[in-house]
Amino acid sequence: MKRRSRSLRLPLSFVAALAALALSGCGLHGLHVQQSPLLKYFAPRSGHIAFIGVDGNVRIGDQSGRVIKITSDGQVGSSAKVTYGAPTWSFNGKEIVYARFTVNPQTKAQTTTVFTSNLSGKRVRKIFSSKSLAPFYFYWSPNDREIGMLSQILDAQNQGGIQMGVIDLTATNAAPSYRVVNSDAPFYWVWDPVGARLVAHTQTGNAQDAPDYVRVIPVNNEAATDQLKVSLGAFDTPAIAAGGKEVVIPVGTADASDLVATNRQTGRQRMLAKSLGSVSYAVSPNGKWLAYIDQADSKDTASRTLHVVNMANPRDFFTVKEKPVFTFNWSPNSREIAYIVPLQSKASIDPMFAQGRKLPYTQLQVVDVAKRDSWSVSQFPVTQAYLNGVPFNDQYQHSSTIWSPNSKYLVFSAYTAQGSPGVFVVGADGNIRPDLVARGEYPSWSWK
Repeated sequence: MKRRSRSLRLPLSFVAALAALALSGCGLHGLHVQQSPLLKYFAPRSGHIAFIGVDGNVRIGDQSGRVIKITSDGQVGSSAKVTYGAPTWSFNGKEIVYARFTVNPQTKAQTTTVFTSNLSGKRVRKIFSSKSLAPFYFYWSPNDREIGMLSQILDAQNQGGIQMGVIDLTATNAAPSYRVVNSDAPFYWVWDPVGARLVAHTQTGNAQDAPDYVRVIPVNNEAATDQLKVSLGAFDTPAIAAGGKEVVIPVGTADASDLVATNRQTGRQRMLAKSLGSVSYAVSPNGKWLAYIDQADSKDTASRTLHVVNMANPRDFFTVKEKPVFTFNWSPNSREIAYIVPLQSKASIDPMFAQGRKLPYTQLQVVDVAKRDSWSVSQFPVTQAYLNGVPFNDQYQHSSTIWSPNSKYLVFSAYTAQGSPGVFVVGADGNIRPDLVARGEYPSWSWK
């Protein structure tokens, strides 16, 4: 995903800062207790977890550790001829979409094929194929009728460019169709609640200083777009509120902006909060709260602060005491936010995780937005795959979640004591130790 220099980005020293920063005052909601290894089999299951196994194949599992192999020909390493990526859940929780990359060992040419699969892996559907595009991000429409896709352009003339398109899955007697929405410019978007429109933030061109804008784009009518003409602050992904009637964007400059909810029909604006510097934000699933991270100093990672605002009464707000906050995710029930901060103390690292001075350790926290109380859930060394996704949290949190559908569990990837990446599940209340579900990376929980 291409980036602009003024957008919300983490510096190259992010990993070092993550490992070195120490925090104070992190509240504990509970103590990790000893647990029976049989506990996971009796805990109420909620949804499924998709991930990429250590052998490079797509997997679907649950918190009990039961795992189904969706693909079997994936490989790993620099000489791999077949690899898989970007498994992403449909919103009904019944399917995943993923990409298969095949490299010709003689010509080094790459062919990409996109598939959908049901939970058992027995019903697989080919929905897209290309030799000039390499998809790296999928985002289902809320009605699961289309899939938004971001791809890297592979042809020589546009090498490294980004293309955004939509795959239409609705044809019953024909293959799914693909329509290009935008090319050669950074593209960040959200679907409206019914999947009829995209609200997109992009640039007018590929030049570094090209002006950017926010547009409302009907999915079935490429020419009809509604452009919001305002002076934008520094951000990437917009948000939608009031059942799709309002678009939340920062109005101002790269140094300071107001987070404003603009009614698309009337143009009426509501000021929700003030932010400093770059800002990343998301509305809670029930539409009642707005959470945002701002970074007053673009060169100072430690200034990343998480705030929560009542959408109906902006005077009702609070700031999470721990910082810097690198990512956050709303719980499905809108009562809590999970967020990542640097490690408080290495003394609290569980022996199930790898130990090493050079590993980037983090602390997973949860805050109750009504009680405004926060607690530690787990401390662990994150995998490189997780770190790669951190700068894109403002976009990825719309298409995938680390929360279980019942809002009781969280999933994350971390290095195990044996040094391999693992998929772990932990209770969101912080009272039970994490449990290793499988070896792998890129985990996400189904929405249902």
